Amino acid sequence: MLLSNQKYKSGDIISIKISNGDEIVAKFSEETSTGFMIVKPMIVVTTQKGVALMPALFTAVPGDNTISFNHIMLHGPSEEQIKTYYISQTTGIQTIPKSNIII
Repeated sequence: MLLSNQKYKSGDIISIKISNGDEIVAKFSEETSTGFMIVKPMIVVTTQKGVALMPALFTAVPGDNTISFNHIMLHGPSEEQIKTYYISQTTGIQTIPKSNIII
């Protein structure tokens, strides 16, 4: 098990590598003594067009899901492009990329 001093805030989008090799992107809710509470977990899949996200749980009631520390190999904050893609896939909201020009 990877131990980390990394602390996430509720609402952070994080990437988690689990022991079966899957990578999950999810919204962090809270840390418990046994694992992370996450919302809307999505599995990273590769396609001919690149990386895509697929729901990890098709039939679960929406809300917090627990992922045990026993199954987490690595975790960290998701990179900006994945955060944007995750938000668009889970909410339908398209974010506008940051610009270098101030209007």
